[in-house]
Amino acid sequence: MNGQTDVSRRNRESRRGFLKTAVGGVAAAAASGSLAVRIASAAATPDVITLGFLGDLTRAIGFFNSPRLIGLQYAYQYLWEHEGGIAGRKPVLRWYDHKSDPTEAVLLNSSCGTGEQQLLKPRYEAEKFITFTCSASPGVIYPLGHVFATTPYFPNQLGFFTDWLVETWDWKGKGRGPKLVSMSYPSAYGKSHLTAESKAYLKQKGVELLGEIDIPFVIVDATAPLTRAKEMGADWVFTAALFATLGPLLKDNHEKGFGLKFAANSFGVDPAVIPRAGEKAAEAMHGVFGFYFMDEATDGISLVKKTWEDKWVRPEDRSVGFVQAWMEAFMVKSAVEETLKRVGRWDRITPRELVTSIEAWGSRDIKGLGRVTYSKDSRDGKSARIAAVRDGKWVPLTPWRQGPQLVPKDWLKPIYSWREPDLRLALAQVAQGNREASAQPCH
Repeated sequence: MNGQTDVSRRNRESRRGFLKTAVGGVAAAAASGSLAVRIASAAATPDVITLGFLGDLTRAIGFFNSPRLIGLQYAYQYLWEHEGGIAGRKPVLRWYDHKSDPTEAVLLNSSCGTGEQQLLKPRYEAEKFITFTCSASPGVIYPLGHVFATTPYFPNQLGFFTDWLVETWDWKGKGRGPKLVSMSYPSAYGKSHLTAESKAYLKQKGVELLGEIDIPFVIVDATAPLTRAKEMGADWVFTAALFATLGPLLKDNHEKGFGLKFAANSFGVDPAVIPRAGEKAAEAMHGVFGFYFMDEATDGISLVKKTWEDKWVRPEDRSVGFVQAWMEAFMVKSAVEETLKRVGRWDRITPRELVTSIEAWGSRDIKGLGRVTYSKDSRDGKSARIAAVRDGKWVPLTPWRQGPQLVPKDWLKPIYSWREPDLRLALAQVAQGNREASAQPCH
């Protein structure tokens, strides 16, 4: 499942070069939310800017990435038809489905999902490959480098939720602190919110982490993990699960009277959750949201909703992944056009110049779709809202607010100061889960 067709017919060696050669001057690659930009001025075509989407479209997380690809296609079409393209050039989107296969992903110089991106991190940095990603995970956006997330760092998101939980918890009535279980995928992404720093933060705030419960992407038996969570004594479940997984869990939680409350990272705060769970069952759902809601009157949300109607986008594809795709398209446009304005010529746009432009954004609202904070020591969003399902839709429970910053200080070295052996050691610690929080671990 590949497009345009010239990409699908290439052998493995040529697929490895797909991102490196970046036919058309700028390449972009999206992998489970990864949108990469690289300039290859020698291959520039005067009227076209070539962008690429690489991700799992037919395997484990195809249900999440397919709407993202559809969203990107429509977003770039809109930019060409209504906003002069990107610096006057027509965006042309090429894509490749690597099926969540890490071997395929490495050969492609991109990947789908946190685990694969952790494997590719050294190559992103060595090749100065600039990537906008939804994988706001340890070992992907930090240690600091060329990878920029569209949402807050996942351990920070657990910290956002923790702050709200302890603020709203009935300490006197309960006579104890809240008890939390992590119920998520047995993968790098599924566990991305749990680090030494985030666990220490839970403890500091008086929240007891009871343990971890692994769940698959496709839920066949929702009763078993819910029963285990209740037996462990949980009040709350925190998860990195996506909408297709959350639906049956929430439905069983409601229909069988488990009474658990759920909270997710930004990609669980998805309108697609509600029809799968049912309106009443979905009211157990909460989350940390770094994007805008579908009923907010912003330019970006209006464009997305109009596209859904004009293009007859299926209800099951009207997900947060689609919204993020539009956000990334506008980010690519801004990064390229601002760099071109500053350096004056296309052949002077280099990865280092793009990084300089993006780091200068500071806190920026992206077309009323989401908010990011990029600087010399930041690669993610720093603000979010706590959300919940009420009366059949997602609503904010808080205004935009700052959360704790749980990034280890030694992961914030300036972008071009990392030595490859040091980077690989840091990433190995992430993969093995053996990093210990230091006395002053965070930024």
